[in-house]
Amino acid sequence: AARERHNRARERIEDTREVLAFVKGRLEEADSTAIEAAEKDALLERTQSVDEALEALLDELRQPPGEGIRADESVGGELSGVYGALTSSYDRPTRGQLEALERAERRLDELLARIDALYAGVVAELRGSLDAAGLDLWNTGG
Repeated sequence: AARERHNRARERIEDTREVLAFVKGRLEEADSTAIEAAEKDALLERTQSVDEALEALLDELRQPPGEGIRADESVGGELSGVYGALTSSYDRPTRGQLEALERAERRLDELLARIDALYAGVVAELRGSLDAAGLDLWNTGG
């Protein structure tokens, strides 16, 4: 169950970051008749800020891309290590393994709560600001 929640959160953030990239592109293409330059710049800054906040949370969920072999200290890495230890033997899990699982799940729960708070706060605010600006982000002509 924890692995599924982890994967859903990762996919949610990745999907949102794709949308933000699209929004940034549409904002950059918006002409001055559709939106004032200052408002456009402010929306671009807010979009970038939200994207960076999501990237930071994503890096806590999974090991960020990089070069070389390095320790994976992400929540996903911790869960993988715990599940690996639990499934590596036919014996019952040890007390230490169960405690490690509880710690990993608690860490995941705390991170998921922060992700939900970000979506309820700044992500929702950004969406409201984009709607209020009256931008036709999907180029529907309306």
